[in-house]
Amino acid sequence: MNISGLQYNLNRKTLEIYISGCNGRCEGCHNYELWDFDVGKKWTLYLDEIEIEIKSGLIDEIWILGGDPMDQDLKELYRFMAILSGFGRRIWLWTRHNIEEIPEDIKKLCAYIKTGEYLKDLPGYVDDVTGVEIASKNQKIHKLC
Repeated sequence: MNISGLQYNLNRKTLEIYISGCNGRCEGCHNYELWDFDVGKKWTLYLDEIEIEIKSGLIDEIWILGGDPMDQDLKELYRFMAILSGFGRRIWLWTRHNIEEIPEDIKKLCAYIKTGEYLKDLPGYVDDVTGVEIASKNQKIHKLC
């Protein structure tokens, strides 16, 4: 599993981790360059940088996006997320898959999961509970803890 890069959203105090690889190929995808599973570097090479950023005191949440994290080797994704959960921050998982498709062990590591594929013909919206902007109306945020 590769990470293409990290991004910081200081308004939300969020570290965004972009996983490479997606089998969905949604029309109009804003991260189409992350469809390729070979983009970026092995996730283990990012762990020191991730730890430094989280321990900076500026990060309250970790978002795992893509590509699509659920299109990865799920044992490897779980291992990565288990390490991240040790930092004591809320973890968000962003996927096009349905909530029923996500293994329970991965769900247990998440505070929130955004599900549903991007449909370019549907309008976006701002989630009432979290204030997070969602790309298309069919997508949903599930609060797990």
